[in-house]
Amino acid sequence: DSFHNQYTMYYIQKHLYQKYIAPTEQPRERYVGIEVEMPVVNLSGEAVDFAVPQQAAAALIRTFGFEPQGYDEEGICYSATHPENGDNISFDCSYNNLELSLGRETMLATLEERFQCYVSFLNQELGKSGYILTGMGINPHYKVNSKAFLPVERYRMLERYLQQYRS
Repeated sequence: DSFHNQYTMYYIQKHLYQKYIAPTEQPRERYVGIEVEMPVVNLSGEAVDFAVPQQAAAALIRTFGFEPQGYDEEGICYSATHPENGDNISFDCSYNNLELSLGRETMLATLEERFQCYVSFLNQELGKSGYILTGMGINPHYKVNSKAFLPVERYRMLERYLQQYRS
């Protein structure tokens, strides 16, 4: 019985090691990825008109060859991925917040170059309507912005969950 218990423990440890530890010991290339969420700010101080960031994102998707991945309940693309490099543009929770997730690369400078290109393009598009993307954390006009979640089931579930804790 003692021998059986020891053998069982040895067997379990061996398989756990092979499954979880051994793969980390093998040489592998190192990659980096970036994910940045940025508020969309209406420079007039008024609430964000969701059509403005939606149009800017649509222009980026067309111009850079991104492929739509997700549509909201109104048929608006809220997530698109570049087929070659894995970069993704999406709106996170709301059309007030745009997220750029850059695909993995071995050189951080390569990601920074693409990020700057996308942000510059988006700010040029947004600027036509008096808007800008910022890295300021929370939107400085948070109090006047619509708090509406994206009309997508995932975010509707999150909204219902969060509403349980308002009191």
